This record gives sequence, structure tokens and C-alpha cells, in this order.
Amino acid sequence: MVFAYTGFRNVVELSGEARDPRRTVPRALITTILVTIVLYLGLQLAFLGAVPASSLLGGWHGVNFDSPFADLAMVLGLTWLSWTLIADSMLSPSGSGIVFTAANARNVFGLAKNGFFPAWLTGLNGRGVPARALAINFVIGLAYLLPLPSWHSIISVTGSIAAFTFQIGAVSLIAFRRSGLTRQDSRLRGMTVVAPVAFVVSSLVIFWVSWTELRVAMAITAIGVVVYVAVWLRSGRPAGQLSGGYWLVVYLAGITVFSALGSFDGAELVPAPWDSVVVAVFALAVYGWGVRSGVAHMLARPEMVQRLRAEADLDRGDSPEEVTPAR
Repeated sequence: MVFAYTGFRNVVELSGEARDPRRTVPRALITTILVTIVLYLGLQLAFLGAVPASSLLGGWHGVNFDSPFADLAMVLGLTWLSWTLIADSMLSPSGSGIVFTAANARNVFGLAKNGFFPAWLTGLNGRGVPARALAINFVIGLAYLLPLPSWHSIISVTGSIAAFTFQIGAVSLIAFRRSGLTRQDSRLRGMTVVAPVAFVVSSLVIFWVSWTELRVAMAITAIGVVVYVAVWLRSGRPAGQLSGGYWLVVYLAGITVFSALGSFDGAELVPAPWDSVVVAVFALAVYGWGVRSGVAHMLARPEMVQRLRAEADLDRGDSPEEVTPAR
């Protein structure tokens, strides 16, 4: 279910051509999330109301559908509806696939433009499409099928990685604010509460994935961290700046260890719900560490903060202002 809500990120990733991003992007984000919530709650209510009472005589464990709505339609004698739902389940994901294909190609293009991927990935074809980035994503997508034999496994792993990327945003948001990078009049309210809560909840979402699948997600993430460090050092950037990311390495190692010891297909050395409590406390502590590291990194480089602030002001059409760190 968590994976079903990750589509909102594509609104941001594809918003570069928006004419009025300050107005249209928040509207698109909020609308996407609200529509998704209403849709899934409606589907759940419809399912609960349509399950025959005879199927519930032994409790909910007696309801075991491989394809819940299609199987339920067959139980109710609606064969035509069952076939329609099965056909729709094959066609509908294509829309999501097209959007994610475009967004991921944009991500690879941006990473290459920033120097973290080879420069040849910034190439565009005659129609302005990053075809090389699309090809790389296609190959990586095929590689996912090797260790992940089922759709459920793929979603569990990719959902965990997606939740992990949201956590970086929670830390970065507060670090940017406290270092004076963002303007007071453009800030969303309540983020000092939402950001740490989002970090903790995302950590629990990752932790609640079974150990068998989480270790694959963590292995993929660890490979990404190693590649990032290698590219950073090869580009000639100061190695000392990597110290600001130590919290991230500790976080990944901690979640992996807790999952291996926990009750979600782990060794169950830490029983439920105490394993989740431990992870929540650990995540909150790491969040504070991450924010402090980010602020220290930014304040140690005031010229970089000033430049980024000036670029942001120019994008808004405003006059650049002096940076004053938030306290």
C-alpha cells in the first residue's frame, strides 16, 4: 500500500516545465494524495461490504484471495466483471509505468548533469528525449528481475528504497532552513514537526518489510552509497566533506541489524512490538544527528549558501537577499 502512494514524487520530478510552480505544484501534490486516499478507502469499503457472510464464518483468515476483487466477483457469480478486472489489472499499470519511466529518465539525466553519472548520459535525441538514460533504466529494470522473482518482492524492495529517499528530504528540508538557505515567506508551516515524524514513520515502513526482502533493498542501497563515494572522490571533491554523511551509513547499518534481529522474518531476538519501538527511537536520534550534520556542512560554506539562495531568488523573480541562518 505504501508503494501506491509514491506516485506523488513524479509531480515534483516532472515539474521543471511548470509555468507557475509555486501554485500548480502544491495543488498537484495535494490533489494526487487526496484522490489516492479516497480511491483506496473506497476500494477497501467496497471489498468489506461485498464479502459474503458465509466466507467469514471462520473469521477473516478464511478469506484468501489471490486476486481479491476478481476472485470476489467470481464468488458472486459476476464472471464478466472478474474478466474485466483481470484485463484492467494488466492495462492500468501501463499509465504508472509511463510516468515512472519519464521521471526516472529525468533523474538519471540530472545525476549525469551534476557529475555523478557519466556525461554521455546527458545526451538528447532529436525530440529532446534522454534516450540514453531511458536505455540505462531499462537495463537496470531487467536486472531487478534476477534477485526478485515475483511482483510482491519487487514492490517490497522498491517501496523500501522509495521510503528511504523520502527520509533524505525530511533531513535536508530542516537543514536548509536552519542554515538560512530558504526564505521565510516561502516555507510550509509545521515542517519542524512533520519532518521528524515522517523520518520515523518511513523508518518503520522500511523495518516492517520482511528481513528476506529488506536485506536485498539494503544491499542495493549500499551499492549506491559506494558508487556515490567513488564518484565523489574521483571528481576531485574534498574527501573530508563526506564526514557529513556518516549518520546515513550508521542509519543504514542500524536498520539492517534491527531487521535481522527483529520479528519480521528475522531472528526474533527482539520481540514485537519492542523491536518497532527501538527502531523508532533509533530513527529519531539519527534524524537529529543528520540535521545537525547538514547545518554544520552548510554553515561552514557560506559562499555556497549565498549562491544557492541567490539562484533561488532569481528563479522566483525576486532580488537576491542576504542570507541569515535561522536559529
